[in-house]
Amino acid sequence: MDNGIKAGWATVSITPHGRKVSLAGQYYERITDQVDCELMASVLTLHSQDESLTWVTCDIVGITDRLIEAVRESVALKAPKINTTNIFMNAIHTHNAPFIKYSNILGRSGYFKEKSGLMGDREYHDFVVERITNAVISANESIQPGFSLELGTVNIRTGCCRRGILKNGEGVMYIDTSRPDFLKMEGPDGGPIGALYLKNDKGALKGVIACLPCTAQILEHEFVISSDYTGRVRQMFWDSYGDDFVFIPLISAAGDLSPRNLVTKDYALGDMYKASGADRFAEKVFNGLVSEADSCNVEQLDTSVFYVVGKRIMLPGWVPNEDEYNWAKEVIETDAVKFDISDYVQKGIEPYHNQTLALAKKAESIIMKFEEKDKYMELEIYITAVRIGNIAWVTNPFELFIEYGNRITAGANAKSVWPVQLVNGYEGYFPTANAIEAGGYSAYIQSVRVEPAKAGEILVSESISLIDSLF
Repeated sequence: MDNGIKAGWATVSITPHGRKVSLAGQYYERITDQVDCELMASVLTLHSQDESLTWVTCDIVGITDRLIEAVRESVALKAPKINTTNIFMNAIHTHNAPFIKYSNILGRSGYFKEKSGLMGDREYHDFVVERITNAVISANESIQPGFSLELGTVNIRTGCCRRGILKNGEGVMYIDTSRPDFLKMEGPDGGPIGALYLKNDKGALKGVIACLPCTAQILEHEFVISSDYTGRVRQMFWDSYGDDFVFIPLISAAGDLSPRNLVTKDYALGDMYKASGADRFAEKVFNGLVSEADSCNVEQLDTSVFYVVGKRIMLPGWVPNEDEYNWAKEVIETDAVKFDISDYVQKGIEPYHNQTLALAKKAESIIMKFEEKDKYMELEIYITAVRIGNIAWVTNPFELFIEYGNRITAGANAKSVWPVQLVNGYEGYFPTANAIEAGGYSAYIQSVRVEPAKAGEILVSESISLIDSLF
């Protein structure tokens, strides 16, 4: 059994230093040129005799189709020998990176117009494509043989449910659990962190692939550019192991999770909306990953067993009915949906808790999707499964609720399964049918492309089937 695998890596800054940008991820506009923690793109390429994989983790909110296509095209032009089909990109979902072609996502109108003096989303897109292209080429040119991969499980709590249920059955994102009508959190918290440790032929730790059930959203309301807690973890690895170290944070199914425990109020973790909370959270994650790497619990994988396979699947879209359309047409003409976006610009207000703006977005989306229903009847996505030894991960382009991830993990025929979200696409939230019934942000029609009840069964079944095809 040959346990050696070839590996190469590179990390490049995608921070727009010296430029003012509009940060993605909220309804209200945040313009800044202040940097809290560098935005990076980290590339790890793995090669066996017959298979290759180039994985790019980006410190942005999401990977649009246009971004992955542009990177593949650019790499193909500059380095035609690289297998661009097997270039994959995931986002950590930081809300403190610039917009990047965000306004072109089907079904989501742009919130803010580009302003003079700002680095706009098109310019930032081109900047990122060039940087990532160079990093992908560098990683592939630096490939060396003799690496091993060891599997570990870090049993610390990271992602916690962020949707609460009131006594009347209503769902509320980021609920205040001290309110008298709070009943329960809607779903489970995230599970353990999956970890793959990349070691050279001398046993030295050179990289970590971590599957984190928690997006990088601690600083999501701050007016700073930041890679949040994952960037801090990366810096801790560099401080401890040198800057020739690669950290690849994958985000597991976490559409209804956040770094904040809304029940315990995060006692002893610091302010989980500020840098102090990000520091403490990152320290917890880093210490857990390092402790597991040094333990006797890790298992060396047979890296001669290495496969990558993908499949296109069609999911039913969420299209409003005529009654909903008539309601939206009626309400859109009333004062109930009249708002001034300037009220939310640069003020740090949470507008999706504001009934006026939330109602307006819902009505606008219903009208658009009903009048252009042919665009929304179906959604084609591409899912990919990767097997190394006896573990596997499978991708999706959504903010996938953890229930689906747990079903995939439990149902697939592999020792360890990682359902990795926000990969090679950015298609919004994928809530459960129960969440849709409860309502609340992340279960509104304007932020959901698929019909959850039917689409959920298809995604789970196809993901499990794709993994099982490799075993």
